[in-house]
Amino acid sequence: MLDVNGAPICRGDWSIAYVDSEECIKEDGSAENAINGQTSDFWHTEPINSDGKTRNHPHELVIDLGSEQKISGMRYTPISGASNARIEGYRVYIGNDITTSRQP
Repeated sequence: MLDVNGAPICRGDWSIAYVDSEECIKEDGSAENAINGQTSDFWHTEPINSDGKTRNHPHELVIDLGSEQKISGMRYTPISGASNARIEGYRVYIGNDITTSRQP
């Protein structure tokens, strides 16, 4: 996340408030990787859920910044060399209330 001057906001107080899917069995694709600042780490959704069914899009990741912030933008680093590593058709919602329900 970027502040009003376009500078990165300190991630020290950030936490994952909600994630609908993360791969933690076959690889370390935990949601924490999305906010830890390490470009070699990445959040990866679970390709197949516990019922053996393919996970459908969209996926949700809710980040709690730890305090009220003024946001001017965001940046993300896609997984290097992976063809499916770019976010496609995303929406960013900013607010003071944490929600975990799918938006229409």
